Amino acid sequence: MNIISAALVATIVLAAAPPPVVKKSEANICHVKGTAAYDRTTKFEPYSSLQACVKSGGRRAGDVAATKLIRKSQNGYCHAPGGRNYGQLKNYTTYSTLEACLKSGGKKP
Repeated sequence: MNIISAALVATIVLAAAPPPVVKKSEANICHVKGTAAYDRTTKFEPYSSLQACVKSGGRRAGDVAATKLIRKSQNGYCHAPGGRNYGQLKNYTTYSTLEACLKSGGKKP
């Protein structure tokens, strides 16, 4: 009886969780939200950023290179593509949307 209750609670909690920013497929490919394969990927490990997915052993999907991502600097500022410092950042965490970056504790520059 306890196993069934625990499974039911886990299912409810997982159903209420927001979708991940990055999905790492069973083939170890990191799919960013908004890319072609993201919605088709059903068996995955969730990650909060592309950088975290790649650090875990995943590799960038072919369509990720074409996607411009929000970059959060070490100072905590969220930089959008085309912004003044976007191309100069060397150490950053990537997010698929500005909203995701801000929710992670980032600030607008």
